[in-house]
Order: sequence, then structure tokens, then C-alpha cells
Amino acid sequence: MLDIIKKESINLDWEFKLSLITDVVKGMRYIHSSPIKKHGWLKSTNCCVDGRWVVKITDYGLTEIFGIYGTKRKMKDEEWLWTAPEHLREETNIYSGSPKGDVYSFSIVMQEIITRDEPYGMLGLSASEILSKVRKPPPLCRPKVSQSEAPPAYLEFMKRAWAESPVMRPTFEEIYQQLRQLNQGKKINIVDHMFKMMEKYSADLEDQVRVRTEELETEKKKTELLIARMLPPVVAETLMSGKPVCPEAFDEVTIYFSDIVGFTTISALSTPFQVVDLLNDLYTMFDSTIDFYDVYKVSVFERFMNVNCKYCTSLLC
Repeated sequence: MLDIIKKESINLDWEFKLSLITDVVKGMRYIHSSPIKKHGWLKSTNCCVDGRWVVKITDYGLTEIFGIYGTKRKMKDEEWLWTAPEHLREETNIYSGSPKGDVYSFSIVMQEIITRDEPYGMLGLSASEILSKVRKPPPLCRPKVSQSEAPPAYLEFMKRAWAESPVMRPTFEEIYQQLRQLNQGKKINIVDHMFKMMEKYSADLEDQVRVRTEELETEKKKTELLIARMLPPVVAETLMSGKPVCPEAFDEVTIYFSDIVGFTTISALSTPFQVVDLLNDLYTMFDSTIDFYDVYKVSVFERFMNVNCKYCTSLLC
């Protein structure tokens, strides 16, 4: 479960988080009602998630085995962050754990799921500093979880679960019943929720594809219009249809270049309005004259190039 919590590419909405929390509660409720009675070493690293997104709790009963064989392996400070304060203060019984200690450990796992951060990660302290503060309050050292990260009712029973006094912590049966009450008796089916999310993503994707297709069609029309303005109609249509434009040879071709002589000087000596009027009149005259002939006009700044040939009327016009 720790890998899922830390992997940012996995989108965990509240339904997913609540499903993980509920599965941990169900598993611990079963362990506490069984002959084992306690886990003693609950943390996110021994909560595994299977292919159907169901949490499976492992490593239960190990504290009893350690007790029988007198095994005490050296532990890193980070491995004690889920341990209840009363057990951290114990020198001889620190490995055994207790049902109320399991509830405290569950509250830290719940913090990890809600915040998608390591235990006490938001405090910015080292593991040894956190353990020292948890062992010897006041002040009370607990994770800080904002109200925006989960519904208030869930944050409330998480805080009850990490109460300093073991007597003040609820049992897993009480937590389970409170979860049922908050969920109004509804069962959380994470697979159905995943299907709903996939349907929503599919609908959103279809909308995005439609919008992008419309944008592409608009840009395509703009490009086609630009090509039609720059090239002869037949050439433009051939290019837009994806066909190659093959060069053709003609026996007789007339190319006429026209230039406004002294245009720079005229512009410098005239007002902007006079220049605009001059160009409007000149272009109107050119266009009306060109309409009487089978030519193709190419404009290059203030110059004109007209092309005419005996057999190219249908190609250029």
C-alpha cells in the first residue's frame, strides 16, 4: 500500500482512500476478534493491496513469535513511527504491542492514506526527533492533517484513535460501526467505482477529441484559404488533395512585371491617407484591367507579376 500512496501518477480520490481505510479496519477488526487478539506491528508497509484493490494485512502474530524465541532485532527509528507512545516508553515490552496500540498504529496509517505522505511527514522533523517528542509530551506531537483533505467526521475519529491515553481510543469494532454509520450502511465497491471513473474519463476524452477535431478543422480551413490566396486555384486544389503538382512546359508564355516607380519617395512626401488613396485607386485599376485577360497575378510588395500563356488559362485561373 505504501507504494500506491507514494506513486503520484495514481489518482486516489476520496472513494479510493476510504476503501483502503475501510479494508484496514475490517482486517484489524477480524484479527482483534480472533484468538490472535492483536497485530502488534501494524503499519503501511505490511498492508498489501491485491489486483482488485483490496487491502490484505500481513505480519500479524510476529510479536508473539519474537516473544517466544526471545528475538529482538535492531530496528531503525523510522520503523517505530507507527508505535503507540505507551509502548515507546517501555523498555522490556516494546515489541509485544497491544489492541489499543494497534488502534494508534491504524491512525498513523490513516494519516498516510489521507495525506499521501509519510508518517508525521508534514512536521519536517527527523524520525528520532519525532519519537522523542511522542515519548515525552507535552506538547503532544501528532501529524497535522488539514480539513480540506478529508471529511471532518473521518478526521475526528482518526484523532480519537491517536489519543494519548489508550483508554480514550476506540476499538476497531467501534471504528467499523462508525464507518458504517458515516457511509449510511452502503458498501464501497472499489471495482464499480473504477468502472465509473473509466466511464467518466472516456466521456471527458471524447469531449476533448471532439474539441480538438473542431480546432483542427478550423485550422485546416484557414490553411486552405491561405493556400488558395497564394497559389492558382488548380494548384491549390491539387496540393490540398494531397497530390503532387507536376511542372508543365508551354511553347509560349508571357511574363509581365510592373513596379510603382519612386514609390518610396512618393510615400515619404505624402500623408498616410494620400498613400492609402493612391494604392486603393491603383489596385482597383489593376484588378479591373486584369479581369479582361487570362492571366494570374502575383503581388510582391509594391510590384506585380502577371503570367499569361496560350494554353494555361484553365490552369491558372
